[in-house]
Amino acid sequence: VLSSYRSKMIYTERIQDAIRFATKTHEVYRKQKRKGKDIPNITHPLTLGLILARAGAEEDVIVAGILHDTIEDSVPEKKVTKEMIADRFGVNVAELVLSVTEQNKELPWEERKREALQHIETFSHDSVLIKCDDFISNWSEILDDHADVGENVWNRFKRPKEMMLENAYCVISALRRCWPESPLAPDLQDIKDRLVGIETRFVEGSTKGFFIGGVRDGIPDRWFVRHLSEDELGNHKELGQGGSPLGMTFHMMLNHS
Repeated sequence: VLSSYRSKMIYTERIQDAIRFATKTHEVYRKQKRKGKDIPNITHPLTLGLILARAGAEEDVIVAGILHDTIEDSVPEKKVTKEMIADRFGVNVAELVLSVTEQNKELPWEERKREALQHIETFSHDSVLIKCDDFISNWSEILDDHADVGENVWNRFKRPKEMMLENAYCVISALRRCWPESPLAPDLQDIKDRLVGIETRFVEGSTKGFFIGGVRDGIPDRWFVRHLSEDELGNHKELGQGGSPLGMTFHMMLNHS
């Protein structure tokens, strides 16, 4: 009778164990906080578990979502490994966690993000779900904080706002290309729409300004700002049609003052 009940459980022993494991990794052993805030970081993987459950994910995917940062964020003396996760939660969960784990945190930010974007192209649907979930949770929080503290929110990060936004657009595009019918695709679109709403418009007198973010082969390459006069605007309208002689795609935001 007991095994019959357990087979129908929603809050399963594996999910409970994953929560305990993640809590020890992020909170007990590290006292990790959300970036720039006095909020325990454990709220992030728990949010992932909730979103994945709402998206109808399988138990392995929910467990992997809860554990997704444990390899990256574990302290050296309590280091979490793929083998440890496989032994406790199964090989599939371990592979999913590893698929969304940055392999070399010592690399520069730009290089790590470039590798992560390229890696998305190899994702299974389950990995896409977890990566979408992680992105949605992080950026929803950033956008909510932006509504509270405005542009000061970007001071929490080591890279400027323009680079953060450009990378976010590229991640959204890569995830949607990998699985257009993902149950989290509408949430990705919502994040994209909200990001567009906070992008800075540059206005100096009658000069209309552009933010131009360069992307090469879908990967962030460079970021720069130009203030264009009315004459220059007429000469650069072709950029808005998606391209340049350099073969780069540009995102441009125009303030119609």
